[in-house]
Amino acid sequence: MATAYRLFSLEGGPSLTPDLLGTGDPVVGIAPSVNIAFDHDPLKTGVVVTPPAGRGGIIRTGGGVVYHDFGVVEGDGVLYIAGNVSEGEWLTPATVTALKAAEAVVNAEYYFTDGVSCWKVRWSRNPRGLRAWYDAMWARIGRIEYSYEINFIVVTKEL
Repeated sequence: MATAYRLFSLEGGPSLTPDLLGTGDPVVGIAPSVNIAFDHDPLKTGVVVTPPAGRGGIIRTGGGVVYHDFGVVEGDGVLYIAGNVSEGEWLTPATVTALKAAEAVVNAEYYFTDGVSCWKVRWSRNPRGLRAWYDAMWARIGRIEYSYEINFIVVTKEL
């Protein structure tokens, strides 16, 4: 099943269709060395984008208040993606293994696309970037399918 949701490496540049990168056309770009396709698009949850928050503080003094406003840091937003086995949005063990390998690379940046937008992202460390678990009932009959939650830190929105 073809899905739009992809996590892929930076070699070919941002794209809404990373599978088409590296098809021989020099304008198209280089094929990404990492190109992880989701087994099923998480259409119910989709991508939840949390915009960056302002930074600063309010310090109360004996006779007034001091405001520190450091503005918004670009790229401080978060992407949240979730899929649930019971809703047909699972990942296979091979996809979970590939995502775990990508998450294990410290401070690595990737592109993530849902077919509509593309972001340059890093895995979140707190909360954990990838949480995946399988349903024990299905596992007993030999079907290992993972529900999951993914948190990415947005470096920049590319497309």
